[in-house]
Amino acid sequence: MGWAQSVRDAFLTGIRGTQMPAWPANLYVALLTTNPTDETGTGAVEATGTGYARQAIPSTTVGWSAPAGTNPRQISNAAIVNYGTSGAAWGTVTGFALYDAATAGTFKGWAALTGGSKVINSGDPVSFAIGALLMDA
Repeated sequence: MGWAQSVRDAFLTGIRGTQMPAWPANLYVALLTTNPTDETGTGAVEATGTGYARQAIPSTTVGWSAPAGTNPRQISNAAIVNYGTSGAAWGTVTGFALYDAATAGTFKGWAALTGGSKVINSGDPVSFAIGALLMDA
């Protein structure tokens, strides 16, 4: 789990004194039914089903916070991430990925769900509490 190689490459490019690419205004949280096998997102399978759509989190302190004592070696969602009520089974969610677009887009990183997988059946309300989506540095 962690940040995509492209994100780390951009950081190293910035250290070398060349322009880092602009960070997107929002990151879009995709729910995964299969987690990636590497840092490019290979093997990731995104949830699908009626009512499913990635949710936007602003790339600011409004969207993300650093849990106490992490300084910020970790970040987590600073507000509830609400997917609404599923209109069909979305499968067993094992992790989440961050992208720079609501559909398609560039893979930015992923993490397993804290507390284990979550089965999403038709009619289930789907949301993640503040701090539930945790990314390590």
